[in-house]
Amino acid sequence: MHDDYPADMGRIIQIRDVDEDDYRGLAAKAAAEGLSLTAYLRRELHQLAQLPSMAEWLERATDRDWGVSGEALEQVLRERHEEDDL
Repeated sequence: MHDDYPADMGRIIQIRDVDEDDYRGLAAKAAAEGLSLTAYLRRELHQLAQLPSMAEWLERATDRDWGVSGEALEQVLRERHEEDDL
């Protein structure tokens, strides 16, 4: 972090080349909630930052003991696939 940048000040993110339809859609969503576009996007980015990445999610999901064996899941999927073929 730069010494001349206040520690309590948020970072600036600039996004270029936003599609016009996307911009209008986001602005409409912000207005519907009584928020500025900046406040709306700040909230959405905060929520996005709290989510695990796909790799983190997969790691968590595969590390858990779901109480069902992989073989049992495969059998159910095979049976469903066979039913769909009928």
